Amino acid sequence: MIKKFAFFVLLNLLITNPSKAADITNVEWNSIDYIQVTVYRPDATSSHQAKCVAFHIPENNKPIGGDVAFYSAGIAQVTISVPNSYKRKDLKNFEITCD
Repeated sequence: MIKKFAFFVLLNLLITNPSKAADITNVEWNSIDYIQVTVYRPDATSSHQAKCVAFHIPENNKPIGGDVAFYSAGIAQVTISVPNSYKRKDLKNFEITCD
């Protein structure tokens, strides 16, 4: 009985509070060797933050950097500083996640 109740409470929370993921629209190296991530979230206000983390895939998705930025008109530009040993490597070797 308790398990059924817990299941329905959890299900209700999942249905009524969906999380909205941010869409990554562009990832590139900027002029000072940081990874520049453009994030789009149409419902974001200027008080919302985009949080992004960069993982290096060849090293078992080792997290190597992250940063946050505020949205403006639903778009945020997150600049991720990475250690020198990772700079200017092929962006295919990185996985970027944002929320």
